[in-house]
Amino acid sequence: MRLATALNVALGSSLSALDLVIAASSPAESVRYSCEPCLDRSDYSVKAVVHGTATDPFWQQVRSTAVQSASDMGVTLEMDLSNSFDTETMVRDIGAAVDAHGSSGGYDALVVTIPSISVLDAVDQAVKAGVPVFGLNSGDPAQAKSVGVLDFVASDNKKGGEMAAEEMQKFFSSGGFEKALFVNDEYGNTAINERLEGFKEKLGDSVEVTELSVDGTSSSDMNSKLEGALDDCSYQAVLLSGTRALQAAVAAYNSAGCSLSNIPLGAFDTSKEVFDAISSEELAFTVGQQQALQGALSVHMAALYASTGKTLALPMDGAYLSGPHLITKETLPTDPKRICEDEAFPVCPDTAAPDGSEPQCACIERSTIKIGGVTHGHTTDSFWDPVYTASAQAAQDMGVELFNERFSKPEDGTPEEQEALLHTMMANKIKNLCEDEQVDGLFVSIPSEAVVSAIEDC
Repeated sequence: MRLATALNVALGSSLSALDLVIAASSPAESVRYSCEPCLDRSDYSVKAVVHGTATDPFWQQVRSTAVQSASDMGVTLEMDLSNSFDTETMVRDIGAAVDAHGSSGGYDALVVTIPSISVLDAVDQAVKAGVPVFGLNSGDPAQAKSVGVLDFVASDNKKGGEMAAEEMQKFFSSGGFEKALFVNDEYGNTAINERLEGFKEKLGDSVEVTELSVDGTSSSDMNSKLEGALDDCSYQAVLLSGTRALQAAVAAYNSAGCSLSNIPLGAFDTSKEVFDAISSEELAFTVGQQQALQGALSVHMAALYASTGKTLALPMDGAYLSGPHLITKETLPTDPKRICEDEAFPVCPDTAAPDGSEPQCACIERSTIKIGGVTHGHTTDSFWDPVYTASAQAAQDMGVELFNERFSKPEDGTPEEQEALLHTMMANKIKNLCEDEQVDGLFVSIPSEAVVSAIEDC
């Protein structure tokens, strides 16, 4: 079996495409229901307004997976990356999308990052105007939830900062850690502020953290400022807020004669350049956030809501977390996975890398992927009818093969015996899917210990 992943669909514990079939209903006054004779998603459009720049590989990956997700769902996506970090333009773009909402050619849902208070205010106005809004990547999920953002996919940036601090502290186990540099390559972005906050709080008052702001879109600005900051090698550790200043930081280390082994360099986010730097020990670690998931899931949820009015209930902390994840030399992905992650896992027949270059990653042929579904929803329980119908639709959307047999209700014995027999049938089916069909993943309900045991064996 290539991969066995048990997902408790009954609890909605995962955000895979198949899990979204159990999305909860919520107020959807502005949703255009059009189901005669069937739902035509090609009539729906989603607008994405993000702070990411066109030259940033991170955002090229986000856009690539967002485009793929829109294609999977059959909706139109408009998503442009800007030339610079510009929240004023974001506010105007959100306002224009609100003005177009409900009109011919207007947008049915918005997907946004919320890197500033001004953008949050614009989102607030969009929600009040009846526009369904979904968040990703940047912004305070609790604030977003308070103004009516329906779902949010992001990393816990403060926790990421704490994680970076803990990793830095390992280099100074005998003490003496007193001075660190934090390089902010996108000044004004609240997500980066949260990373810095977590980093400083975890290090405590004993470590003085200096923030250096650089223009992440200007190589000359990054080079000159980092050379100036590191010219005397006085900092004991350096943490980059993203990936764009990596080359400039390594060059500044080398120019000043600073030792990368004695002055650890850490970062946030992932790219081929980052993975290579960790492998060559130029970079001690990075804190990743699986940006591909952020682009894919936010658009998927927006498309689902625009066409059905259904969405998942937000977690208590206000976001579905795609990170943080610490990556060191010991935990680096394999070479093929690193290449494919950098190229946003292209899906056949698409063979273009996010930056438009010739890809090195072979495209994923989804028709070879097998997904199994096993639930206790027998054929006479009408509650499960839409679950099975929608899971089949989700498999069709994603282009995967679905094994989703529904059991007949046992008729012999007491109700308790019937239930126990149904659970035994489930356990046997899980075993069959894992051992004989060799499915790549499972979504299941877990009504008893017998099913738990089967999942563990799988």
